[in-house]
Parts: sequence; structure tokens; C-alpha cells
Amino acid sequence: MHPEVKTIVFHLDNDRIGRLATKAIPTVLPKQYQVKDIPPKQGKDYNDLLCIKLNLAITKREKNTKKSMSGHEKYER
Repeated sequence: MHPEVKTIVFHLDNDRIGRLATKAIPTVLPKQYQVKDIPPKQGKDYNDLLCIKLNLAITKREKNTKKSMSGHEKYER
């Protein structure tokens, strides 16, 4: 839909999953695109890099957990 796009630049996380995604995604893209990988030079992601540059504390991330809503949380109408 956008023939003017020639290059796709990845700025994905600098962790195992981000690095794997950066390698996997180009395998499903049409070969017409040039792909560039530019991960953050420091930190896990670009938010971490920004915090480092601004001398701010890097925020702790909560792990995603799959919680069942059966009986633990109820919605009121």
C-alpha cells in the first residue's frame, strides 16, 4: 500500500525476546525491504536509555501474570 517505503527500522527491546523478534520478523517480510536493527545502546529498551541519559531511576517492571478472574475480581454494573 505504500510503495515509497523501502527501509524498515527496528528499535525493539534489547533483551532475549526483542533480539529474537528482530531476527524473526524479517523472515516474513517481503524481500523488497531493507531492514535495519537499532537496539538501545544501554538498558533494556529506549525508555531505560532515556532514563539513563536524564539520570533518572529506571522504573521497575512488573512481570505479566495471567490471572484468572474466577472469584478473585468482580465487576459491578
